[in-house]
Amino acid sequence: MVNAVGYNPSALMHSVYSEDFSLLGIQSYTVTATMTQYTSVSETLSASIEFIDPCPDPESVVMSAQIDPTDYYYTA
Repeated sequence: MVNAVGYNPSALMHSVYSEDFSLLGIQSYTVTATMTQYTSVSETLSASIEFIDPCPDPESVVMSAQIDPTDYYYTA
């Protein structure tokens, strides 16, 4: 994956974010855990994740100008 999966060691959580349309569909990934003091001890697990609908951030938002809008009155 193109840096779509990140890991936060302080929260012990993975996060997934991508705007890459080439990742649409099911993608496989592996995670390898290794003990820091015993590097010969490790475990690797594989799984799949499905990217459904990437929503890229808009480059800009264009607002139409309001010329002399009608007054709005609110009553309770």
